[in-house]
Amino acid sequence: MDLAVDDLHHLRDLVRKEFTAQYKNTKPFRMEEISKDEMLFHYNQLKMEDMDFLIQKHGLEKLNEYIFEQETYKAKKGVQ
Repeated sequence: MDLAVDDLHHLRDLVRKEFTAQYKNTKPFRMEEISKDEMLFHYNQLKMEDMDFLIQKHGLEKLNEYIFEQETYKAKKGVQ
C-alpha cells in the first residue's frame, strides 16, 4: 500500500514540475493588468482596517513594499 501511495506522490510531483515549467511566464486567464493610476487611487482609499487586513494576509514586509512603491509613484507624479 505504501509503495502505491509513494508512486502516486512521485507522479503528482512530476506533473507539478512539468506544469510549472510549461506555464512559467503565463498570466492568469482573463486577468487584466491594473494601471498604476488605478492602483494609486485604491491606495489613497485605504483605511487602517484595510491595512490591518493586508498585514494579516500578506505580512508587514509586503505591505511596506507596496506603500513604498505607491508613495514613490505619487511623488513622481506630483500628486498630493
